[in-house]
Amino acid sequence: MKVPSGGRSRNREIRTIERERLFESTFSVWQCTAEFDEPFMRHLQVQEGWLWAGVCIAGAVIVPGSSHERFLCHHSHMFAGQGSLNAYLAYGRGRHTWIEIESPIDEMRVLQSLDYLKAGATTFSTVENVVQWDDARSDTGEGAGIRWVSMLLDALSHGNERDRRQHSDSPIAELTRSVMDDPAHPWTLQEAAYQAGYSPFHLSRAFKSQVGVGFPVFVQRCRAQAAFRYIVSGTESADTIARACGFGQAHAMRVALKEFCGFLPNEIRAADVGFA
Repeated sequence: MKVPSGGRSRNREIRTIERERLFESTFSVWQCTAEFDEPFMRHLQVQEGWLWAGVCIAGAVIVPGSSHERFLCHHSHMFAGQGSLNAYLAYGRGRHTWIEIESPIDEMRVLQSLDYLKAGATTFSTVENVVQWDDARSDTGEGAGIRWVSMLLDALSHGNERDRRQHSDSPIAELTRSVMDDPAHPWTLQEAAYQAGYSPFHLSRAFKSQVGVGFPVFVQRCRAQAAFRYIVSGTESADTIARACGFGQAHAMRVALKEFCGFLPNEIRAADVGFA
């Protein structure tokens, strides 16, 4: 399967994507790392009859979808496509780590039962909250192939539905959904603690333990994601988007987008992602 690492013509320098093979059977699992000092365009080709999936561990990438949609995939997000697929992706500046899975569909009959593959769509499907993949990078022992396939099927079959079902009763999960639904709200730790039924001190500890980042960082990350959606779907000014997402000022939005996504607003709009 062909997976070039170069960019479109305007990227004069070819950046290196380092690939380390984690597992090989009827399918291959790779760990990929790269570091970019500016947004980088990657040309990805998936041959006919193959499935390709990428799971973001660190860093953010803009992925094309159907009908000119664009998605921001970052930590714990998977995006998958099947051949024949000829796509351009945009990686944000900073350090990236991700897992790639390559498999000939005919040799893994269990994949043929997936509705996504039955549809034969030559586009990307995205899945959130595939957090177990970070720990799985060290799983290369006996039975690893079965476990890798199980995780792949689980992610592509259930994805977000499974995650919501498992954690629907958790106060922390309810709080994260509240923030994601309304990131522009002037969230404070005290208000969040009251909603979750914790003291501010215990919420800080529990939230970071379950989510992986502190509550204030999570709020800023949700606002950056909301800003990304505004930017790719409309023509509003930076000041208008910043106010709509809870930043107040365009400068604060630019700082958050660069920190959490690796892109500035004008770079997001200019990112030439899509299908050739």
